[in-house]
Amino acid sequence: MISRNKILILLLIPLIISCVSYPTASASENYKVLLFDETVTVLDNLTVHVLLNYKFMPLLDEGYYFDTWYINIHTAEASGITVEGVSGALTFTSTVDGNWTLLVIDLGSKVFSNQNYLLKISYFATDRVEVKGPEKILSMWAETRSSYMENVTLTVNIPKGYSLIEYEPPFLSCKESMDGVVLSGQRVEVGANESYYLRVKFADTVVMYNVTCRYTFTNIGSKTEGKPKFEVPGPLELGMQEVSQISYDPSPISTSYDESGNLRCKFRTSSIAPRENVTIIICFVAKITIPPAINDSYSGGLSEIPLNLEKYTTADNYWEVNDPTIRGLSQNLTENETNVLNKVKAIYSFVINNIEYDDEKYEAIQRAQNSERYGALKTYTLGRGVCADFSDLFVTLCRASGIPATRVDGYIYERDGLTSMLHAWVEVFIPRYGWLQIDPTWKLFGRLEGRHITEQIKKDSSEPEFVLWWVYEPFDYEGEYVTRLLAAGGVYRPDISVSASYEDEISIYSNLNLRLIINNYGNGTADSTNVTVGVPEGLMLLNTSLYSLGKMHEYESKDLNLFINANSVGNATIEISVRYQAEEGEIETQNYMYNVSIIKALTAISCNVSSSKLQKGNNVRIQGLIIPELPGKNVILEFTKPDGESLTSSVITNLDGSYNYTVTPDVTGLWSLNASWKGDSTYTGATSQTLKLTVVEPPPTGNLEIIVQDENEKPIGGATVSSTSQHSGQQVVSGDTGSDGSVTFSDLMLGNYTFQVSKNGYIEKLASVDVEAGATVELNIKLEEELESEPEKLEGIPGFPITSIMMGILVGIILVKWCRGG
Repeated sequence: MISRNKILILLLIPLIISCVSYPTASASENYKVLLFDETVTVLDNLTVHVLLNYKFMPLLDEGYYFDTWYINIHTAEASGITVEGVSGALTFTSTVDGNWTLLVIDLGSKVFSNQNYLLKISYFATDRVEVKGPEKILSMWAETRSSYMENVTLTVNIPKGYSLIEYEPPFLSCKESMDGVVLSGQRVEVGANESYYLRVKFADTVVMYNVTCRYTFTNIGSKTEGKPKFEVPGPLELGMQEVSQISYDPSPISTSYDESGNLRCKFRTSSIAPRENVTIIICFVAKITIPPAINDSYSGGLSEIPLNLEKYTTADNYWEVNDPTIRGLSQNLTENETNVLNKVKAIYSFVINNIEYDDEKYEAIQRAQNSERYGALKTYTLGRGVCADFSDLFVTLCRASGIPATRVDGYIYERDGLTSMLHAWVEVFIPRYGWLQIDPTWKLFGRLEGRHITEQIKKDSSEPEFVLWWVYEPFDYEGEYVTRLLAAGGVYRPDISVSASYEDEISIYSNLNLRLIINNYGNGTADSTNVTVGVPEGLMLLNTSLYSLGKMHEYESKDLNLFINANSVGNATIEISVRYQAEEGEIETQNYMYNVSIIKALTAISCNVSSSKLQKGNNVRIQGLIIPELPGKNVILEFTKPDGESLTSSVITNLDGSYNYTVTPDVTGLWSLNASWKGDSTYTGATSQTLKLTVVEPPPTGNLEIIVQDENEKPIGGATVSSTSQHSGQQVVSGDTGSDGSVTFSDLMLGNYTFQVSKNGYIEKLASVDVEAGATVELNIKLEEELESEPEKLEGIPGFPITSIMMGILVGIILVKWCRGG
């Protein structure tokens, strides 16, 4: 809601006043300008360097000539003036008259009719750039004063670090690059008495502000309000606006983002008596970057708008998108344009040329007498409004044409120390470009001057105004915004600031990563920049404590990554000191403190059982581990019986943090179990998950006594008795008989068993028996002895003894050998 007068005093270009001739001549009638070529260069310190090539030709009667030339240059603070003619440097005198300096130049020769004469004039001017915070206005004035000019050429150079906002005259064209901005153009056949202005508005591409927002709430009720809650907007980061170094006083109880992306901060304060107040203070650094220039290359149509942006084209209370008057107007303005950018330009042109600023309403708002919001339709009907009304109409006309648009609420930097004024402007989506900011009240399209600080984006017109979403009654509210420009234009000084990124709560024995960002927000260089780090007891710095950053140039940023180990529980403050030297030799020191809370280290405890189902009277093994491994800690095991009775036991952890415990459940049913430890001075306690144990009655069993005897019913001791086959679930049993020949097997599962009985000297035997519940079954088994067998006799041929046979065979062999002669 800010009105501004249009700046009328504008840019550069010398003014030709008169010429002197001999014997006599009238300058306005007796010469013409053949060339007027001027180059204006804005230097880094905003001094302007002007270079003018000026060629004229006398139109005199025969015998008349010019030997002196008078020319005005548009500055009262000229320096380094030089003038050159056809033969070299020329002498001159200068006289200041108001905002002009008159140069009287000795031409060094006689210039007769129809002769050309070229002057080259160079000078520096310190009063041609007006500084308004981040905004700079270069203005110079030129007129022909009855002299005809054949060619006028103009070039303007803006250094890097600045963005062009607007300019005139219109015959100039613009070219932007990483090295800066160049405006250039030419006019031919400029008539006598024709004048024009050169005016260039540019701004710092990156602007930094310290912002302090104070929200004061007064209890207007009749009773004390106990610990009321308030909600205010937090620093908003989006698009070309970044925020850092955020601090709250008091600290918020919660922060969250709404559907439109606005940050909401909730606070709870102490009790407030009637007519007393409380103030919530939010401080932060806002970095505003002017976006790239918009041009005709962004020629996307409505079909290129993403579907998820349709929510920014709907109607609302103050945005009467579906009203026939609004829709018809929007269609008439945009139907002949094929791309979204040109449609938006058509709407912009209509609004700035047909809606007047309502000064009376603004003054009434300042006196708290008129807070009526017109809305789009009424603003159009009345043809006037304040910034909110301009923005409502602009947003509605865009939405009626299917173009996504929202209203932006915020505040405007004016000058240091002055409370910033609330303002409203708009954002419109342009395909292939993105969201484009437009201020129809201030007649700024696409590029604002770096003084708009966004606080709230309005997706819907019915969202609350400006700063406050809601506040518990019965309180009244007053807001104040103070912004300070960190790098004021025209003054070249470093401005070192430190911001930190870190976790403000860490556990003991862990490492804290403190990332420091050292920024030079100023426009001068800082020499010998040193950073010193100090940590108290309880913290141990793992890096060095002194860093030498050397020179830090304007807008330069450097990072430091610090690693700090926490070795005791409690609160600690890390101190950062930055010392640097300004260009004038002045030493600057800035101190920063960052608080960190060191909490106990977290632990976990596990608990496992050897079996989750067991029979009553059987043992179950419980084991687990404390993580991290903590030896010698007392672990409490809590058992809950099926009837709800609780039992506890304790066990000490081993060197590796593990524990083991054995328990014998004595009651059937569902048991529960968990393990815990209470923690100590550096570690938090922990409780395991709850385990379930099912304890069941053991199945019915019987006993078996096996008696092994020989055929004479004498007991056989040392016989091996073992089961050889059994049904599923039955045990394999084995044993040896005693001296009484018996062996007993107890608690056998019910069913039929087959036993094998063996002993050396006896024939093995198998026997089956059924085990019965609750009874002792007796099984008698008799073993037979093995019989000893006699040696077999070699039988001879009947009637012949075996010896006779053997002798006959031997005699036969001898006779055979004798007969063969052997």
